[in-house]
Amino acid sequence: IEVARQHQLRVHTDDGRVGTAMNYYIESPSATKMLAAPVEKMLIERMQNAPTAGQRITFYRAFLNVAASEGSRKVLRDVLNLKFEIKDLKLKTKDKFDIVTRLLILGDPDAPRLLAELEKTETSDDARRYAYSARAGIPTAENKARYWNDFTTNKEISESWIEAAFGPWNSIRHSELTLPYLERALRELPNHKRS
Repeated sequence: IEVARQHQLRVHTDDGRVGTAMNYYIESPSATKMLAAPVEKMLIERMQNAPTAGQRITFYRAFLNVAASEGSRKVLRDVLNLKFEIKDLKLKTKDKFDIVTRLLILGDPDAPRLLAELEKTETSDDARRYAYSARAGIPTAENKARYWNDFTTNKEISESWIEAAFGPWNSIRHSELTLPYLERALRELPNHKRS
């Protein structure tokens, strides 16, 4: 973390690097907990104060990928509600749903209400797909089973909807809920290839 501080957390153009490192390579929960607060704080500072619009947006996206603490969830809620401004970031429909999806994945208590409010104001075909995808991030066994059924048997769900929902459904934070589907997913591959 000290190296990251010294180099101002050089995210460059690949905003996924920080998320990948924090979500996949740090194995110890205690190490993740120790690193999370300084990384989140640094990303918040950089998304507000980086010198270019591109850098601020890149730091924001990196933040969205790692935000987990209550303080970071509040920042995400405030970005969504336009109470936390990031210069030159104009939230599009997908950006709004990305925030709500992250909050749902994290089990934030305000997330279901925020999703319902967003569905009232964003009503395009894309917005309906984003809402479907967001709900896949709800961390319950019943929800994962319902989406698995959609993925494998519901012929009315288009492939683009399934592709959009699969990431939130299979969030690294929900491994204990989705790992039991691995063997079934492998068995399903020939059917998927055919159809």
